[in-house]
This record gives sequence, C-alpha cells and structure tokens, in this order.
Amino acid sequence: MKKLLLLAVLLTTTISYTQQHETWVFSGEIGFKTSNLEYTQGNNTNNETNQINLLAKVGYLISDTNFEFGIGIGYANSELYNYYSSTPDEVITTTIAPYLKKYFPINDKFAFHLIGQVGFSKTYLETQSSSNEMDVKQVGIVFRPGFVYFLTKKIALTANMGSMGYISTKSKYATTADTKSESYGFNFNASNMLIGLAYYL
Repeated sequence: MKKLLLLAVLLTTTISYTQQHETWVFSGEIGFKTSNLEYTQGNNTNNETNQINLLAKVGYLISDTNFEFGIGIGYANSELYNYYSSTPDEVITTTIAPYLKKYFPINDKFAFHLIGQVGFSKTYLETQSSSNEMDVKQVGIVFRPGFVYFLTKKIALTANMGSMGYISTKSKYATTADTKSESYGFNFNASNMLIGLAYYL
C-alpha cells in the first residue's frame, strides 16, 4: 500500500508541457475509496475494502480548437480484509484507454471539459486460495465530465466527476459459471472520481 501511495504522489505531480498552439500534455490522476461492511445479525464475517485508482495520460492539445487527443494507462488495486485472514485478497485492474477531450473555457482560470474514451481493462484476483481465481475483461465507451482550474499560471487542478456510457463485461471463475453482462447509464460514485494536478512550463 505504501508503494501505491508513493506512485500516486508521483502521478499527481506529473508535468504538462505546453506551447502556444500545439501542446504535448503529460498528466496524472488519482482516486481513493474505503468501505466497511459490518453485519448486525448472524455470524457473518465483517469486511473492509480499500481501493486506489491511478491513471497516467499522454495527449496532444491543439489550442486553436480546444481539442486534446491521447491515451491513458490505468491501474486500480482493491484490498479486501476480513477478520479470519492474516493477509488481504487483492483485486487488480489494468486499463488502456484512447481518449478525446474537448475544453469549454469559462475564463482564464477555469474550464469545463468532456472526455470521450474507449477503454479496455483486465481484472484478476490475487489470493492465497486457488478456489477464488477469477479473470474479468471489460470493453467500454465512456464519457467523463470534469473541470480544470489554474491555481497559478503554471499549476492546475483537474478533476473527472463520474462517467456515463456503455460497458461490456466477460467474467471467468475457477469454481462458478462464467458470466457476460452489459451495462448502460451513469456512474457518479466516489470510486469513479479522479483528481489530479498538472504543471505547465
């Protein structure tokens, strides 16, 4: 977990290099969520889950049109703790997502943006028990609204607030039947919110 937090700090301080009209942009974002499941009846095991999402992106911004296109590489780690296990189960997700971003400037310091992306992700479970093995693959077309706010002329705060779109999921498990699902709609929960920093030279 300490290594993940260190990587998160490095990502959120990624440098963005800009020119007058055409710009290469390197940026990083982070999201974090923790949850506790406690049973008030019966003898079920209480669970605690910590999740961290990291996303690194490289893009090319054309200032005259306010369009940026590029690619993102993501990593998510969820650690599941319960009182009967000395080591947590880890759910790991890797993602690659080409994207197109459109900026809507409000003033010199603030702009809304809308990102459209096609994402490909793979999720697997690291556990001490082979009976819990799983392999999950997802393909999705997603739109993410957000904003950028310049704290100074060179430092900007960025945020993506949820998502809306279509996701297809195929899941394979060691001891249960394989599944396939499709989902449409909005997702604005805490685990889907990413916050980052950018530095402009």
